[in-house]
Amino acid sequence: MSRIKWLTLLGALLFVVGQVIGLALSGTVVWAELEARFRSSYSGDQKMPLECPLMLAPFERATIEGLLINHTMDEIKPVIRSELSRAGGAQEVSEAFPLTAREIRPMQWTVSSANIIFDRLILVNVLQSHYRDNPSRWGSCGIVAYSLWGLPGGTSFGLLFGLALLGLSLGGGLWVSSLRPLSKPLLNIARAGAFLASMTVAALVTTLMRLWGLSLFFDAFSLLIIGTVFIDFILFPQHNK
Repeated sequence: MSRIKWLTLLGALLFVVGQVIGLALSGTVVWAELEARFRSSYSGDQKMPLECPLMLAPFERATIEGLLINHTMDEIKPVIRSELSRAGGAQEVSEAFPLTAREIRPMQWTVSSANIIFDRLILVNVLQSHYRDNPSRWGSCGIVAYSLWGLPGGTSFGLLFGLALLGLSLGGGLWVSSLRPLSKPLLNIARAGAFLASMTVAALVTTLMRLWGLSLFFDAFSLLIIGTVFIDFILFPQHNK
């Protein structure tokens, strides 16, 4: 096999690997977040942002942080309910916390391997109940339990993120450079691949920014593009000649 063919195959393989890693990473993190939201019976008048890691190694412990807020000028004592996933049933704790007028109090919850369900997910839900004129607040987050080569979760996420970007950029560049000048069919494939890569990168970036609606859109749109490319360029390549 010639050097050009080797470079072409290597570029295509790297691009596919980057694509798979990128969509799998973004899709799994979004799945964790959606599971946390839809598996809980909690609901609130306002959103309570929770600070959670996106990925946690099974041997790690993580601290989830949130804020209890009193919007009124009176002292209140709302009930704080926390629901942490656990094999065999969720672990739920309810406790009343006094808050002075306009007080903002940080709260913390700890999760570990004991909270893993489905072999891969840790789900957290927190509800600050309604108290007099103070509205209820609800927060949720999903954490992917995974370790790449025994590394911590944050490091594993960063490496997978980087590998996805490297595979897409290096693979696409190798494929295009090895086939120059591109014929019309190859040019169409290159354009489709570039668009697909941009959607996957957008899915990864919005996942990192925790813009879950956009992440879900880009993941779904990327899969739609893959299906379109497969039909147009693999099953019916004569349409692009």
